[in-house]
Amino acid sequence: MSALSEGYEVYAITDACGDVSVEAHERAVQRMVHSGVKPITSTQYLLELQRDWARQDTYKAVTDLMKKHGGAYGIGIQYAHKMFSH
Repeated sequence: MSALSEGYEVYAITDACGDVSVEAHERAVQRMVHSGVKPITSTQYLLELQRDWARQDTYKAVTDLMKKHGGAYGIGIQYAHKMFSH
């Protein structure tokens, strides 16, 4: 919140933080959003850094990470890799 007051554009990775309860977490995120913080997920953040799948220097590391920790998105990557490798 102090970064907002200093004029920064602030993003909160909401699935990478928590609180003592779901209710407390939701209220904290609501408070941040009402103050101007933009909520994003860890997957959104990673894909913002990747920007484009044509960026080959980070492609393997990002897809490996998503396959391991990306839930349904990671399963989709695994599926696509198997379909296109034949």
